[in-house]
Amino acid sequence: MKKLFNYRPLVSICLFLIAGIVFVSGFYIADVFHFVMSAVAMVLTIVTIIVKSVKAKDMKLFKVFSVLIAFVFGGLLTLTNAEIISNTNNFEGFYNVHGRVCEDVYVSEKGKYVVSLDHAYVIVNGESKKVNGKVMLYLEADDGRSKDFEIGSTIISKVNVSKPKFSFKQTYFYYANKHVSLTGYGSEGYATLIGTKDRNLAQKYKLSIKDSLSYWLDENYSELAYTMLFGDRGELDEDISEVFQASGIAHLLAVSGLHVGFIVTLLSFILGFCKANDKTKFFVVVPVVFIYALLCGFTISITRAFIMTFVLLYLKMRRKEYDGLSSLSLACIVILLICPFQIYSAGFRLSFGAVLGIILLAITFERWFSRIFHNKLSSALAIALSATIGTIPTLALCFKNLSIFSIVANILAIPIASVAFMIMFSFSIFGAIFKPFGFGLVAFKWLMYVVTIIGKIFGSLTFAGASYQWIIAFSFLLVAFVMFMSDFTFFEKKQKTWLSAVSGVLALGCFVLAFVL
Repeated sequence: MKKLFNYRPLVSICLFLIAGIVFVSGFYIADVFHFVMSAVAMVLTIVTIIVKSVKAKDMKLFKVFSVLIAFVFGGLLTLTNAEIISNTNNFEGFYNVHGRVCEDVYVSEKGKYVVSLDHAYVIVNGESKKVNGKVMLYLEADDGRSKDFEIGSTIISKVNVSKPKFSFKQTYFYYANKHVSLTGYGSEGYATLIGTKDRNLAQKYKLSIKDSLSYWLDENYSELAYTMLFGDRGELDEDISEVFQASGIAHLLAVSGLHVGFIVTLLSFILGFCKANDKTKFFVVVPVVFIYALLCGFTISITRAFIMTFVLLYLKMRRKEYDGLSSLSLACIVILLICPFQIYSAGFRLSFGAVLGIILLAITFERWFSRIFHNKLSSALAIALSATIGTIPTLALCFKNLSIFSIVANILAIPIASVAFMIMFSFSIFGAIFKPFGFGLVAFKWLMYVVTIIGKIFGSLTFAGASYQWIIAFSFLLVAFVMFMSDFTFFEKKQKTWLSAVSGVLALGCFVLAFVL
Protein backbone atom coordinates (compact mmCIF):
# COMPACT_ATOMS: atom_id res chain seq x y z
CA MET A 1 0.00 0.00 0.00
CA LYS A 2 1.33 3.43 -0.97
CA LYS A 3 1.53 6.01 1.78
CA LEU A 4 -1.11 8.74 1.64
CA PHE A 5 0.90 11.60 3.16
CA ASN A 6 4.49 12.73 3.04
CA TYR A 7 5.88 12.37 6.59
CA ARG A 8 6.62 15.68 8.32
CA PRO A 9 7.91 15.35 11.91
CA LEU A 10 6.53 18.70 13.09
CA VAL A 11 3.07 17.98 11.64
CA SER A 12 3.00 14.58 13.35
CA ILE A 13 4.13 16.01 16.71
CA CYS A 14 1.58 18.82 16.43
CA LEU A 15 -1.33 16.46 15.68
CA PHE A 16 -0.60 14.14 18.60
CA LEU A 17 0.08 17.02 20.97
CA ILE A 18 -3.48 18.13 20.09
CA ALA A 19 -4.72 14.54 20.59
CA GLY A 20 -3.23 14.51 24.10
CA ILE A 21 -4.86 17.85 24.90
CA VAL A 22 -8.24 16.65 23.61
CA PHE A 23 -7.96 13.39 25.57
CA VAL A 24 -7.39 15.04 28.98
CA SER A 25 -9.59 18.11 28.48
CA GLY A 26 -12.54 15.84 27.61
CA PHE A 27 -12.62 14.69 31.23
CA TYR A 28 -12.79 18.30 32.44
CA ILE A 29 -15.64 19.20 30.09
CA ALA A 30 -17.42 15.96 31.08
CA ASP A 31 -20.17 15.72 28.46
CA VAL A 32 -20.95 12.86 26.07
CA PHE A 33 -19.55 14.53 22.95
CA HIS A 34 -16.18 15.32 24.54
CA PHE A 35 -15.94 11.91 26.17
CA VAL A 36 -16.33 10.48 22.65
CA MET A 37 -13.65 12.89 21.37
CA SER A 38 -11.32 11.74 24.16
CA ALA A 39 -11.89 8.12 23.17
CA VAL A 40 -11.30 8.91 19.48
CA ALA A 41 -8.05 10.73 20.32
CA MET A 42 -6.81 7.77 22.35
CA VAL A 43 -7.81 5.17 19.72
CA LEU A 44 -6.21 7.13 16.86
CA THR A 45 -2.99 7.51 18.83
CA ILE A 46 -2.82 3.78 19.66
CA VAL A 47 -3.59 2.80 16.06
CA THR A 48 -0.95 5.21 14.74
CA ILE A 49 1.70 3.82 17.12
CA ILE A 50 0.87 0.24 16.07
CA VAL A 51 0.91 1.08 12.35
CA LYS A 52 4.20 2.97 12.61
CA SER A 53 5.73 0.13 14.66
CA VAL A 54 4.85 -2.35 11.92
CA LYS A 55 4.98 -0.39 8.66
CA ALA A 56 7.62 2.31 9.16
CA LYS A 57 10.83 1.48 7.32
CA ASP A 58 12.95 4.50 8.21
CA MET A 59 13.17 6.48 11.46
CA LYS A 60 10.89 3.88 13.07
CA LEU A 61 11.86 4.56 16.69
CA PHE A 62 11.65 8.32 16.22
CA LYS A 63 8.20 8.11 14.59
CA VAL A 64 6.81 5.84 17.31
CA PHE A 65 8.29 7.70 20.27
CA SER A 66 7.52 11.16 18.88
CA VAL A 67 3.82 10.24 18.66
CA LEU A 68 3.79 8.74 22.15
CA ILE A 69 5.76 11.58 23.78
CA ALA A 70 3.68 14.29 22.04
CA PHE A 71 0.44 12.65 23.21
CA VAL A 72 1.60 12.17 26.81
CA PHE A 73 3.13 15.66 26.98
CA GLY A 74 -0.07 17.24 25.62
CA GLY A 75 -2.10 15.43 28.26
CA LEU A 76 0.23 16.38 31.13
CA LEU A 77 0.40 19.98 29.93
CA THR A 78 -3.40 20.18 29.89
CA LEU A 79 -3.69 18.65 33.35
CA THR A 80 -1.10 21.05 34.79
CA ASN A 81 -2.70 24.14 33.24
CA ALA A 82 -6.19 23.12 34.38
CA GLU A 83 -5.01 22.68 37.95
CA ILE A 84 -3.10 25.99 37.93
CA ILE A 85 -6.15 27.85 36.63
CA SER A 86 -8.38 26.18 39.20
CA ASN A 87 -6.10 26.98 42.15
CA THR A 88 -4.99 30.59 41.54
CA ASN A 89 -6.74 33.96 41.90
CA ASN A 90 -9.53 32.43 43.97
CA PHE A 91 -11.06 35.73 45.06
CA GLU A 92 -14.84 35.84 45.43
CA GLY A 93 -16.97 38.68 46.86
CA PHE A 94 -16.72 42.44 47.40
CA TYR A 95 -13.17 43.75 47.59
CA ASN A 96 -11.22 46.91 46.88
CA VAL A 97 -9.16 46.41 43.73
CA HIS A 98 -6.44 48.76 42.59
CA GLY A 99 -4.29 48.72 39.48
CA ARG A 100 -3.10 50.61 36.43
CA VAL A 101 -5.47 51.28 33.52
CA CYS A 102 -3.88 49.47 30.56
CA GLU A 103 -6.46 49.96 27.77
CA ASP A 104 -8.84 52.66 26.62
CA VAL A 105 -12.03 52.74 28.68
CA TYR A 106 -15.14 52.04 26.60
CA VAL A 107 -18.87 51.47 27.06
CA SER A 108 -20.12 47.90 26.61
CA GLU A 109 -23.29 46.87 24.78
CA LYS A 110 -25.03 46.78 28.19
CA GLY A 111 -24.07 50.37 28.90
CA LYS A 112 -21.32 49.66 31.44
CA TYR A 113 -17.90 51.24 31.48
CA VAL A 114 -15.22 48.59 30.84
CA VAL A 115 -11.92 49.31 32.59
CA SER A 116 -8.95 46.96 32.16
CA LEU A 117 -6.24 46.95 34.85
CA ASP A 118 -2.76 45.48 34.94
CA HIS A 119 -0.36 45.42 37.91
CA ALA A 120 -3.52 44.78 39.91
CA TYR A 121 -3.97 43.96 43.59
CA VAL A 122 -6.96 42.79 45.63
CA ILE A 123 -7.09 44.16 49.19
CA VAL A 124 -8.01 41.37 51.61
CA ASN A 125 -8.21 42.24 55.33
CA GLY A 126 -6.00 45.28 54.75
CA GLU A 127 -3.38 43.28 52.86
CA SER A 128 -2.72 43.77 49.12
CA LYS A 129 -2.57 40.47 47.25
CA LYS A 130 -1.20 40.54 43.71
CA VAL A 131 -3.36 39.27 40.86
CA ASN A 132 -1.72 37.00 38.30
CA GLY A 133 -2.99 38.59 35.10
CA LYS A 134 -5.33 41.48 34.38
CA VAL A 135 -8.57 42.54 36.03
CA MET A 136 -11.51 43.69 33.89
CA LEU A 137 -14.00 45.96 35.68
CA TYR A 138 -17.59 46.49 34.54
CA LEU A 139 -18.83 49.71 36.16
CA GLU A 140 -22.41 51.02 36.12
CA ALA A 141 -22.61 54.62 34.91
CA ASP A 142 -22.90 57.14 37.76
CA ASP A 143 -21.22 60.49 37.30
CA GLY A 144 -19.12 59.78 34.20
CA ARG A 145 -15.81 59.80 36.05
CA SER A 146 -14.67 56.67 34.16
CA LYS A 147 -14.09 58.84 31.11
CA ASP A 148 -11.16 60.39 32.98
CA PHE A 149 -9.48 57.04 33.57
CA GLU A 150 -6.81 57.32 30.91
CA ILE A 151 -4.22 54.69 30.07
CA GLY A 152 -1.50 54.71 32.73
CA SER A 153 -3.73 56.10 35.49
CA THR A 154 -3.94 54.16 38.77
CA ILE A 155 -7.43 53.64 40.23
CA ILE A 156 -9.03 51.86 43.18
CA SER A 157 -12.59 50.56 43.09
CA LYS A 158 -14.87 48.48 45.31
CA VAL A 159 -16.33 45.74 43.12
CA ASN A 160 -17.85 42.28 43.30
CA VAL A 161 -14.84 40.19 42.28
CA SER A 162 -15.04 36.76 40.65
CA LYS A 163 -12.88 34.52 38.51
CA PRO A 164 -14.06 33.76 34.94
CA LYS A 165 -15.56 30.29 35.15
CA PHE A 166 -13.17 27.70 33.75
CA SER A 167 -15.10 26.38 30.77
CA PHE A 168 -14.78 25.75 27.07
CA LYS A 169 -17.11 28.52 25.99
CA GLN A 170 -15.95 31.42 23.86
CA THR A 171 -16.47 33.91 26.71
CA TYR A 172 -13.76 32.17 28.70
CA PHE A 173 -11.34 32.32 25.78
CA TYR A 174 -12.10 36.01 25.26
CA TYR A 175 -10.78 36.62 28.77
CA ALA A 176 -7.93 34.13 28.35
CA ASN A 177 -6.71 35.80 25.14
CA LYS A 178 -6.69 39.18 26.88
CA HIS A 179 -4.91 37.63 29.91
CA VAL A 180 -7.84 38.56 32.18
CA SER A 181 -7.92 36.40 35.31
CA LEU A 182 -10.49 38.34 37.37
CA THR A 183 -13.63 40.33 36.62
CA GLY A 184 -15.27 42.90 38.88
CA TYR A 185 -18.77 44.38 38.83
CA GLY A 186 -19.73 47.59 40.58
CA SER A 187 -20.52 51.27 40.18
CA GLU A 188 -18.16 53.94 38.94
CA GLY A 189 -19.25 55.96 41.98
CA TYR A 190 -17.00 53.69 44.05
CA ALA A 191 -14.03 54.08 41.70
CA THR A 192 -11.37 56.65 42.55
CA LEU A 193 -8.39 57.98 40.62
CA ILE A 194 -5.37 57.69 42.93
CA GLY A 195 -2.34 57.88 40.64
CA THR A 196 -0.95 59.86 37.75
CA LYS A 197 -0.32 58.52 34.28
CA ASP A 198 2.30 55.79 34.25
CA ARG A 199 2.54 54.68 30.64
CA ASN A 200 5.07 52.30 29.20
CA LEU A 201 6.76 53.02 25.87
CA ALA A 202 4.34 50.87 23.86
CA GLN A 203 1.30 52.63 25.35
CA LYS A 204 2.81 56.06 24.68
CA TYR A 205 3.47 55.16 21.05
CA LYS A 206 -0.04 53.75 20.53
CA LEU A 207 -1.56 56.93 21.93
CA SER A 208 0.63 59.02 19.61
CA ILE A 209 -0.68 57.01 16.66
CA LYS A 210 -4.24 57.46 17.91
CA ASP A 211 -3.75 61.23 18.09
CA SER A 212 -2.37 61.23 14.56
CA LEU A 213 -5.39 59.28 13.28
CA SER A 214 -7.80 61.64 15.05
CA TYR A 215 -5.99 64.66 13.58
CA TRP A 216 -6.53 63.56 9.96
CA LEU A 217 -9.72 61.47 10.13
CA ASP A 218 -13.21 62.02 11.51
CA GLU A 219 -14.30 60.04 14.57
CA ASN A 220 -15.73 56.96 12.81
CA TYR A 221 -12.78 56.44 10.47
CA SER A 222 -10.13 57.18 13.08
CA GLU A 223 -11.70 54.50 15.30
CA LEU A 224 -11.90 52.13 12.32
CA ALA A 225 -8.22 52.74 11.53
CA TYR A 226 -7.20 52.20 15.17
CA THR A 227 -9.24 48.98 15.30
CA MET A 228 -7.65 47.64 12.12
CA LEU A 229 -4.19 48.53 13.39
CA PHE A 230 -4.41 47.14 16.94
CA GLY A 231 -7.62 45.10 17.05
CA ASP A 232 -9.21 47.23 19.80
CA ARG A 233 -12.93 47.47 18.97
CA GLY A 234 -13.88 49.23 22.20
CA GLU A 235 -14.76 52.59 20.62
CA LEU A 236 -15.69 51.37 17.14
CA ASP A 237 -19.09 52.49 15.87
CA GLU A 238 -21.61 49.63 16.30
CA ASP A 239 -23.15 50.16 12.85
CA ILE A 240 -19.76 49.73 11.14
CA SER A 241 -19.00 46.66 13.25
CA GLU A 242 -22.35 45.05 12.33
CA VAL A 243 -21.81 45.74 8.61
CA PHE A 244 -18.42 44.01 8.64
CA GLN A 245 -19.78 41.13 10.72
CA ALA A 246 -22.83 40.50 8.52
CA SER A 247 -20.85 40.49 5.27
CA GLY A 248 -18.18 38.07 6.53
CA ILE A 249 -15.32 40.59 6.40
CA ALA A 250 -15.10 41.20 10.16
CA HIS A 251 -11.64 39.60 10.15
CA LEU A 252 -10.40 42.90 8.69
CA LEU A 253 -11.16 44.47 12.09
CA ALA A 254 -9.39 41.82 14.14
CA VAL A 255 -5.61 42.00 14.24
CA SER A 256 -4.62 38.89 12.32
CA GLY A 257 -2.07 37.24 10.12
CA LEU A 258 -3.65 39.09 7.20
CA HIS A 259 -2.47 42.38 8.69
CA VAL A 260 1.01 40.98 9.26
CA GLY A 261 0.95 39.91 5.61
CA PHE A 262 0.14 43.48 4.59
CA ILE A 263 3.10 44.78 6.63
CA VAL A 264 5.49 42.14 5.27
CA THR A 265 4.33 42.89 1.71
CA LEU A 266 4.86 46.62 2.20
CA LEU A 267 8.32 46.22 3.74
CA SER A 268 9.37 43.63 1.14
CA PHE A 269 8.33 46.01 -1.64
CA ILE A 270 10.33 48.88 -0.12
CA LEU A 271 13.39 46.71 0.56
CA GLY A 272 13.16 45.14 -2.89
CA PHE A 273 13.09 48.60 -4.43
CA CYS A 274 16.24 49.38 -2.41
CA LYS A 275 17.89 46.17 -3.76
CA ALA A 276 18.20 44.72 -0.23
CA ASN A 277 19.35 41.11 0.05
CA ASP A 278 17.58 38.35 2.01
CA LYS A 279 19.74 38.87 5.10
CA THR A 280 18.83 42.55 5.25
CA LYS A 281 15.14 41.70 4.78
CA PHE A 282 15.31 39.25 7.69
CA PHE A 283 16.93 41.74 10.07
CA VAL A 284 14.51 44.52 9.09
CA VAL A 285 11.17 42.75 8.67
CA VAL A 286 11.37 40.39 11.68
CA PRO A 287 12.01 43.16 14.30
CA VAL A 288 9.24 45.32 12.79
CA VAL A 289 6.75 42.44 12.92
CA PHE A 290 7.89 41.60 16.46
CA ILE A 291 7.30 45.20 17.63
CA TYR A 292 3.89 45.20 15.94
CA ALA A 293 3.02 41.89 17.65
CA LEU A 294 4.15 43.40 20.97
CA LEU A 295 1.93 46.46 20.47
CA CYS A 296 -1.00 44.16 19.68
CA GLY A 297 -0.45 42.04 22.78
CA PHE A 298 0.74 38.90 20.95
CA THR A 299 -2.75 37.64 20.10
CA ILE A 300 -3.03 34.11 18.74
CA SER A 301 -3.22 35.11 15.09
CA ILE A 302 -0.39 37.63 15.38
CA THR A 303 1.83 35.14 17.20
CA ARG A 304 1.19 32.52 14.52
CA ALA A 305 1.96 35.01 11.76
CA PHE A 306 5.14 36.21 13.49
CA ILE A 307 6.48 32.65 13.90
CA MET A 308 5.71 31.75 10.28
CA THR A 309 7.25 35.01 9.03
CA PHE A 310 10.37 34.38 11.09
CA VAL A 311 10.71 30.83 9.72
CA LEU A 312 10.10 31.89 6.10
CA LEU A 313 12.60 34.76 6.10
CA TYR A 314 15.19 32.79 8.07
CA LEU A 315 15.06 29.89 5.62
CA LYS A 316 15.25 32.28 2.66
CA MET A 317 18.31 33.87 4.22
CA ARG A 318 19.89 30.43 4.68
CA ARG A 319 18.84 29.34 1.16
CA LYS A 320 16.75 26.52 2.62
CA GLU A 321 13.41 25.19 1.36
CA TYR A 322 10.31 26.48 3.14
CA ASP A 323 7.45 24.11 3.98
CA GLY A 324 4.19 25.80 4.91
CA LEU A 325 2.68 22.85 6.79
CA SER A 326 5.75 22.39 8.97
CA SER A 327 5.93 26.13 9.70
CA LEU A 328 2.23 26.21 10.60
CA SER A 329 2.70 23.17 12.84
CA LEU A 330 5.62 24.82 14.64
CA ALA A 331 3.49 27.90 15.31
CA CYS A 332 0.69 25.68 16.59
CA ILE A 333 3.05 23.79 18.92
CA VAL A 334 4.49 27.01 20.39
CA ILE A 335 1.03 28.50 21.06
CA LEU A 336 -0.32 25.29 22.60
CA LEU A 337 2.74 24.98 24.84
CA ILE A 338 1.87 28.43 26.21
CA CYS A 339 -1.86 27.65 26.61
CA PRO A 340 -3.10 24.19 25.52
CA PHE A 341 -6.77 25.12 25.80
CA GLN A 342 -6.50 27.51 22.85
CA ILE A 343 -7.49 24.67 20.50
CA TYR A 344 -11.05 25.30 21.73
CA SER A 345 -10.83 29.01 20.98
CA ALA A 346 -12.66 30.23 17.87
CA GLY A 347 -9.83 32.70 17.20
CA PHE A 348 -7.26 29.91 17.19
CA ARG A 349 -9.28 27.71 14.85
CA LEU A 350 -10.17 30.55 12.50
CA SER A 351 -6.55 31.67 12.23
CA PHE A 352 -5.07 28.22 11.70
CA GLY A 353 -8.01 27.04 9.59
CA ALA A 354 -7.62 29.92 7.14
CA VAL A 355 -3.88 29.35 6.69
CA LEU A 356 -4.30 25.57 6.46
CA GLY A 357 -6.92 26.06 3.75
CA ILE A 358 -4.54 28.30 1.81
CA ILE A 359 -1.62 25.87 2.13
CA LEU A 360 -3.67 22.84 1.08
CA LEU A 361 -5.92 24.27 -1.62
CA ALA A 362 -4.63 27.56 -3.03
CA ILE A 363 -2.24 25.96 -5.54
CA THR A 364 -4.97 23.68 -6.93
CA PHE A 365 -7.53 26.48 -7.22
CA GLU A 366 -4.97 28.80 -8.78
CA ARG A 367 -4.31 26.24 -11.53
CA TRP A 368 -8.03 26.12 -12.25
CA PHE A 369 -8.58 29.90 -12.20
CA SER A 370 -5.48 30.63 -14.30
CA ARG A 371 -7.22 29.03 -17.28
CA ILE A 372 -9.81 31.82 -17.17
CA PHE A 373 -8.33 34.82 -15.35
CA HIS A 374 -5.08 36.79 -15.22
CA ASN A 375 -2.41 35.31 -12.93
CA LYS A 376 -2.75 37.92 -10.17
CA LEU A 377 -6.55 37.70 -10.18
CA SER A 378 -6.48 33.89 -10.19
CA SER A 379 -4.07 33.96 -7.23
CA ALA A 380 -6.29 36.38 -5.28
CA LEU A 381 -9.39 34.29 -6.01
CA ALA A 382 -7.61 31.08 -5.01
CA ILE A 383 -6.37 32.51 -1.69
CA ALA A 384 -9.76 34.03 -0.79
CA LEU A 385 -11.65 30.82 -1.63
CA SER A 386 -9.13 28.58 0.15
CA ALA A 387 -9.09 30.71 3.31
CA THR A 388 -12.89 30.82 3.36
CA ILE A 389 -13.15 27.03 3.03
CA GLY A 390 -10.64 26.68 5.86
CA THR A 391 -12.73 28.84 8.20
CA ILE A 392 -16.21 27.54 7.32
CA PRO A 393 -16.17 24.59 9.80
CA THR A 394 -15.35 26.93 12.71
CA LEU A 395 -17.86 29.57 11.62
CA ALA A 396 -20.51 26.88 11.25
CA LEU A 397 -19.80 25.03 14.50
CA CYS A 398 -19.01 27.99 16.80
CA PHE A 399 -21.32 30.67 15.47
CA LYS A 400 -23.96 28.61 13.60
CA ASN A 401 -23.71 31.28 10.93
CA LEU A 402 -22.96 30.66 7.26
CA SER A 403 -22.69 33.43 4.69
CA ILE A 404 -22.77 32.14 1.13
CA PHE A 405 -21.84 35.59 -0.18
CA SER A 406 -18.83 36.17 2.08
CA ILE A 407 -16.44 34.70 -0.50
CA VAL A 408 -17.42 37.35 -3.06
CA ALA A 409 -17.36 40.08 -0.40
CA ASN A 410 -13.84 39.06 0.63
CA ILE A 411 -12.60 38.88 -2.97
CA LEU A 412 -13.76 42.46 -3.52
CA ALA A 413 -12.91 43.89 -0.10
CA ILE A 414 -9.51 42.38 0.74
CA PRO A 415 -7.49 43.94 -2.14
CA ILE A 416 -8.92 47.40 -1.36
CA ALA A 417 -8.49 46.95 2.40
CA SER A 418 -4.91 45.74 1.92
CA VAL A 419 -3.95 48.95 0.08
CA ALA A 420 -5.84 51.02 2.68
CA PHE A 421 -4.08 49.26 5.56
CA MET A 422 -0.60 49.70 4.06
CA ILE A 423 -1.28 53.40 3.48
CA MET A 424 -2.64 53.79 7.00
CA PHE A 425 0.26 51.83 8.54
CA SER A 426 2.87 53.95 6.77
CA PHE A 427 1.35 57.38 7.37
CA SER A 428 0.26 56.67 10.95
CA ILE A 429 3.91 55.94 11.81
CA PHE A 430 5.04 59.21 10.22
CA GLY A 431 2.08 61.06 11.74
CA ALA A 432 2.94 59.80 15.22
CA ILE A 433 6.33 61.53 14.85
CA PHE A 434 4.98 64.75 13.31
CA LYS A 435 1.22 65.07 12.70
CA PRO A 436 1.39 66.88 9.29
CA PHE A 437 3.29 63.84 7.94
CA GLY A 438 0.09 61.80 8.25
CA PHE A 439 -1.60 63.53 5.28
CA GLY A 440 -1.89 60.24 3.36
CA LEU A 441 -4.46 58.99 5.88
CA VAL A 442 -7.13 60.78 3.85
CA ALA A 443 -6.68 58.12 1.13
CA PHE A 444 -7.34 55.43 3.77
CA LYS A 445 -10.70 57.03 4.54
CA TRP A 446 -11.95 56.88 0.96
CA LEU A 447 -10.71 53.35 0.34
CA MET A 448 -12.39 52.08 3.52
CA TYR A 449 -15.54 53.93 2.53
CA VAL A 450 -15.65 51.68 -0.55
CA VAL A 451 -15.03 48.60 1.63
CA THR A 452 -17.90 49.66 3.92
CA ILE A 453 -20.22 49.97 0.90
CA ILE A 454 -19.23 46.45 -0.19
CA GLY A 455 -19.97 45.25 3.35
CA LYS A 456 -23.42 46.86 3.35
CA ILE A 457 -24.35 45.31 0.00
CA PHE A 458 -23.26 41.76 0.84
CA GLY A 459 -24.26 42.00 4.50
CA SER A 460 -27.87 42.44 3.45
CA LEU A 461 -27.67 39.12 1.52
CA THR A 462 -26.37 36.98 4.39
CA PHE A 463 -28.07 33.66 5.17
CA ALA A 464 -27.85 32.35 8.71
CA GLY A 465 -29.66 30.18 11.26
CA ALA A 466 -28.96 26.77 9.77
CA SER A 467 -29.77 23.35 11.28
CA TYR A 468 -26.94 22.41 13.67
CA GLN A 469 -26.83 18.69 12.83
CA TRP A 470 -26.44 19.31 9.11
CA ILE A 471 -23.82 21.95 9.80
CA ILE A 472 -21.72 19.35 11.65
CA ALA A 473 -22.07 16.87 8.78
CA PHE A 474 -21.23 19.60 6.28
CA SER A 475 -18.11 20.61 8.23
CA PHE A 476 -16.69 17.08 8.40
CA LEU A 477 -17.39 16.45 4.71
CA LEU A 478 -15.76 19.77 3.83
CA VAL A 479 -12.61 18.69 5.72
CA ALA A 480 -12.65 15.41 3.76
CA PHE A 481 -13.03 17.35 0.50
CA VAL A 482 -10.03 19.53 1.38
CA MET A 483 -7.91 16.46 2.16
CA PHE A 484 -8.77 14.73 -1.10
CA MET A 485 -8.29 17.90 -3.16
CA SER A 486 -4.92 18.71 -1.65
CA ASP A 487 -1.65 18.14 -3.49
CA PHE A 488 -0.33 16.86 -0.16
CA THR A 489 -2.12 13.51 -0.51
CA PHE A 490 -0.72 10.69 -2.66
CA PHE A 491 -3.91 9.32 -4.17
CA GLU A 492 -3.98 8.31 -7.83
CA LYS A 493 -5.49 10.97 -10.06
CA LYS A 494 -8.70 9.00 -10.67
CA GLN A 495 -9.07 8.19 -6.97
CA LYS A 496 -8.55 11.82 -6.03
CA THR A 497 -11.12 12.98 -8.61
CA TRP A 498 -13.79 10.52 -7.47
CA LEU A 499 -13.23 11.02 -3.75
CA SER A 500 -13.21 14.81 -4.17
CA ALA A 501 -16.38 14.70 -6.25
CA VAL A 502 -18.27 12.45 -3.84
CA SER A 503 -17.26 14.37 -0.68
CA GLY A 504 -17.89 17.70 -2.43
CA VAL A 505 -21.39 16.72 -3.61
CA LEU A 506 -22.28 15.34 -0.17
CA ALA A 507 -20.96 18.49 1.51
CA LEU A 508 -23.00 20.66 -0.86
CA GLY A 509 -26.07 18.54 -0.14
CA CYS A 510 -25.62 18.98 3.61
CA PHE A 511 -25.13 22.71 3.10
CA VAL A 512 -28.48 22.95 1.28
CA LEU A 513 -30.28 20.73 3.79
CA ALA A 514 -28.95 22.87 6.65
CA PHE A 515 -31.15 25.74 5.44
CA VAL A 516 -34.10 23.68 4.20
CA LEU A 517 -34.79 21.43 7.20
